[in-house]
Formats: sequence, C-alpha cells, structure tokens
Amino acid sequence: MRVLKEKSFQTKPLIEPMLYHGLMDFTNMGMWIWYIQSEYVEISTVLQRMLCIENESTIYSTTEWMTKWHPEEKEILKDALLSSVRSQERNIQVVHRLKNGQGDFIWIHTKAYIVRDEHHQPIQMIGVSIDFSEFQDTLESLSKEKEMYQNFLKASKAATWWWNIQTDETSFDEAWANMLGYTLNELEPISLETWKKLTHPIDLEHATNILEDVFTKKIEYYDATFRMKHKDGRYVWISDRGKVISWLPDGKPHIMVGTHIDVTKEKELEIELIKKEAYYRNLLDSSYDIVYFVDLNYKMTYLSPTWTEKLGHSLEDGLNNSFEPYIFHEDLPKIIHFFEEILKSGKRQEVLEYRLIHKDKSIRWFTTNATLVLDDHQNPIGFAGSARDITDEKLYKQAILKEKEQLQKTLMSLGDGVISTDYEGNIIFMNPIAKTLFCKNEVCLKHINKVLEQMKMKKQVSFQNVREKIIGQLKSLVYVEGNITNRSIYLEGVMSTIENEKNQIEGFSLILRDQTEKHQKQQEVEWLIHHDYLTSLYNRRYMEDSLDLYDDPSYLPVGVMMLDVNGLKRMNDVHGHHIGDELITLVADTLTESVAKKDTIARIGGDEFLILSPNTSEAEMYALKNQLLESFNHRIVKGNRLSVALGYAIKENEESTIRDVMKIADDYMYMNKNKKTIVR
Repeated sequence: MRVLKEKSFQTKPLIEPMLYHGLMDFTNMGMWIWYIQSEYVEISTVLQRMLCIENESTIYSTTEWMTKWHPEEKEILKDALLSSVRSQERNIQVVHRLKNGQGDFIWIHTKAYIVRDEHHQPIQMIGVSIDFSEFQDTLESLSKEKEMYQNFLKASKAATWWWNIQTDETSFDEAWANMLGYTLNELEPISLETWKKLTHPIDLEHATNILEDVFTKKIEYYDATFRMKHKDGRYVWISDRGKVISWLPDGKPHIMVGTHIDVTKEKELEIELIKKEAYYRNLLDSSYDIVYFVDLNYKMTYLSPTWTEKLGHSLEDGLNNSFEPYIFHEDLPKIIHFFEEILKSGKRQEVLEYRLIHKDKSIRWFTTNATLVLDDHQNPIGFAGSARDITDEKLYKQAILKEKEQLQKTLMSLGDGVISTDYEGNIIFMNPIAKTLFCKNEVCLKHINKVLEQMKMKKQVSFQNVREKIIGQLKSLVYVEGNITNRSIYLEGVMSTIENEKNQIEGFSLILRDQTEKHQKQQEVEWLIHHDYLTSLYNRRYMEDSLDLYDDPSYLPVGVMMLDVNGLKRMNDVHGHHIGDELITLVADTLTESVAKKDTIARIGGDEFLILSPNTSEAEMYALKNQLLESFNHRIVKGNRLSVALGYAIKENEESTIRDVMKIADDYMYMNKNKKTIVR
C-alpha cells in the first residue's frame, strides 16, 4: 500500500475503502499494532490465518506474543525493537521466525512504523508481516541440491610458482601457463611483469597489498583471489596461495613459493548465489506480484504497476477490460473454473500454474491465488488476488535438473576416484576409477575405513576421526593422502559431507587423485634443497636455517669443527674436476665414518666442511681431531696424501652464540692451513 501511495496515479482514483480489506487479505499481509505503553499486541485476522491460530484471541500481552518468537532470535529481535523505540527512528525492517499453530516456525518479513506523540514519545508500533517461507525454502532447496552434487567435483588442479623477491627472478610450471590457455614458450620471457600484465588491474593492487603484509611479517601466508586474463580474452578467477620460505639475515624476504588454482566455477557460483539472493529480496521490496481486482464480469478494475513490468502491457490497456485476451487459450477454462469455485465456496483458491501472454507475444508462466470480495451487505462484488511470475523459476529448475543429470554423467567419467558412503561410512558408490584402486576380482571394500587403512598415511586416521573433525569443527572438507598398500601409487584426496535439503549430513564423499609423480618430485626437491648433490651431506642452506638451534642449552657443550681441503684447486687443474670431485667425496666419506651419529656434517663451500657435535667435551673434540688427521693421512688420491686443515672450538655457555664459536673454529682452521703442526 505504501508503494502505491508513493507512486500516486493522478489520473485514476485510489481503491475504494470497501475494497481495502479484500486487497490486504489476498496479498497475505498480516497487520499488527503494539501498544507500547499498555504493553499488549493486537493482530489482524490475516496474521491469524498466516500462523494458523484462528481459534486464538487477536489480542496478546507483550510477554505472550514474545513466546511465539524463535528462541535463537528472541533477544536479538527484542533488542532491535527496543532500540528503535528508544531512538528517534520511525521505521524498522526485520526477517525473523514465528511459531504457528502446529508448533512449527515459519519465516516472516516484517516492516513496522513507530508512532510518537507531540513529545516524541513512542505510543504505538504499527507493522505489516509477510510469509517469507516460500522464498527461503526455495532458495535453500535449490542451493543445497546444487551444492551437494558439486561436492563430487571439488578436487582441484594446482599450478606452482617460485619467486626470488630480491632479484625478481621467477619460475612457473607448465600448468600455470595452461590455466590461462598458453604454453610456457608462448609467454617467454616470463618474469614478475608477466604476472602483473595478466592480472586484472582492479585486483592487482589488492594482491600486492597482501604480499606487502607477508613481507612485513604481519601475516605468515599469502592468500589472494583475483582475475587473470585468459588467452581467449576472458578472465578466469585464480586462488593464489604462497609462503616465504627463505629470509635474508637482515629480515628481508628472499624466496617465496606458492600455487595457483583455477576457482572460476566456484567464484561464478558464489556470484550467482549473491545475485539470486539480491534478486529475491528485491522482489519482496518492490511488489514482485501482480496485484489485481476483477469484478463478477471478469473485468480488471485494478492492476498494480507490476502488470506492466511483467507483461509489457500498459495499465490503460488492461483496466476495465476482460482478462480473457491475456490468458493463454489452453488455460482459460482453468482460470474461469478457478473464479467460479471461489464464488461458489466463498473460500480462497489457488492455481499453481497457468500462462499469460506478454505484449511481445511470448508466454510467461504464473501462479495465482484469490479470494472473494464482499460489499457492506455481504454481497459478492468481485475477486481480489495476486499473480506471481514463475517463469524464471521453471527455467532455473529445468537447468538444475539438466545440470544434475550432466553431473551424474561426469561423475562416472571422471579421471579421479570417487567414493560415497552413508553416515556410518558404509560404501554405497564407487566410480570406475575407484574400483580399479580398491576392488579385486570384482570384490570391493565395504567400508571407508578399509580404504583409509590401505592408504598408509603418515598419520593414520579412521573414518570416525574424520567424521568427528568435520562435524566438531564445522568443516566441510578434510584432506587425506598416502600410499596404497603393496602398490606404488600415492593418492591425495578430499572428504566432504553429503547433506540433504535440511542441512543434515546423510553421508560422505571421498575424491582421490593419483599424485604419485608429483609426490616423488616433491620428495626429490625437498632433499635437494637441504643436501649437497655431490656428497649427500647437508648443504650451507640447511646449516643457515638450523644453525641457531644449537644455541639451545640442552646441547651444551657443543663442539664446532671447521675443515678446509688443501690442494683442491691444484688437483682440479692437474687431473681435472672429476678427480677434484673424487677428492671431495673421499673427505665426506671419511667424515661420515669417523663422527658420531648424533653429530651433523655439512659441506658449506667448495672445499669447506663443518661438523657440529652437541654434548661433546674438549677432550672428545681433541680426540676427534686426531682421529680425523690419522684417517686423512691414510687416504691417497693420485699419489697424493689427503691433506685437510682443521680447527675446532667449544661452546661452553649460553653467553656465546654458536655463530661466535664457529668464527673461532674458522680462525683456528686458517691458522693451521699449510702448517705441519696442528693447533686447535
């Protein structure tokens, strides 16, 4: 009614007073008045009917009326109403739940106006409530049904990248380029500028700000979502995650690694759901339904502006004319019967589906409900009703059904293994790939625990553990990985819930992907990062990362020995680098044979080695020095005895750092280099 008043059709009179209650009736708008000072609430018969409480009184105390509020919303709703009353606000709008006569809670959209006296004190709150359940249920049902089937396809392909932040040197894998429709060769030369050029300019600043937060150590992990331009001109949504794995001594970031995952489908779905939510909310706020009044001769004596919006016909074309030309001819008998039944029974009737003809001759699907309108003498004078356009809903349901069928076909042809279970973990479905992994001679595993047991994870978990983790921490996904027993296959998987339309968990899905090659490469890379490729000893990078750990008091005393191979350059020059490599390898083997298992050996330079011996005394380090010199003296390479200069020092207290002691040992080593008499 407020919208009609604001638009105020100057050329046409407003609805006559005797039609007012009829129009309020058919629109399903329940009115109520809260007498604030007297503390009681009076509701209309429409609101009674909406809540199925026709046998109750229309007058309630404030406390009695609050018992119909949903327990979870009671305090919030009470605070909102009281806050509006105490402030100078005049309007309030809320979506909440009320208990009906059957004890169920239904969704209600309420708008209210606060009436104040001349002293601005609140006297009354006058409100209108509309049944919002149909919108809420439809949205939740469609969204959950779609989400349930998409859970099967949430395994993602990840591309990797590497970045030297100080030099801007970068490295991207082929999957990174493929994600944008390119090959790496097509993008050469690739640098940080390549990423900046392909990233949407609006998103680039946001991603750069997050990187800055990582570099300044405000956050540990980099996590940004942005758009990148595909080769075909469109933009794809990318989830970019990374971490600085190496920092310079001055605190500046050095090396950063990360992954790119194409999340375009997920992002588009999110945007679509946001649009749908806004769409349905706007429908409610802008009189979505066509409101009409038809006399007994089937002439339309009132039409709301939505008539033009939905069907393209002007109000002038429809008013005071029969509705028959606008009804699709096959549905006309149904509509005539609909009004005849209302006139005969005097009760509200509904037609679930019928068609109206748009001005452009297209067909629109509608549903309608109407009630009989009586004059002051209780004589019927016509029908008041509303018609709702359900064309988009029908098309959307058809699309969802088609998508559901397509998802089922896709599920059977996926390259990943897919397993679904009931709530107790009993397997009820395996796609062909999963069967090749967990079936033998057509006999398949019956419970998901057997699948998890065969995966030989680093930290073995059971289905019960996973289920408790998902439910207890309100997580929708849990990741698992491991090798299949007796098979050289490494799997990565994600387990998620399968929920019904009431958000109740009915079962679980497990999607598994063969990542054997990726896992092997990761292990190789992790080994190479911290080891010297020639000697297999730890390298300088490993020692730089872990050296400070030896400042822990539990390691005291700590022996530090520095070694430098004499004559390596001459050996390379005279006999070749392969003999030099043989010399280095011989030194490494000698060290490995001589030191204790608790000690750490590292090659920290071309001819330099480091030994860290926790819980080692001066005497023990002295003995190790002599043992090594004796062992080196018996090693021969190309007729030359192995000559190594060495020096050691002891960290005996917490005041000195391991790096200080390492410098002292290094000084001793250089003092001994090329001398016949060996000191510390």
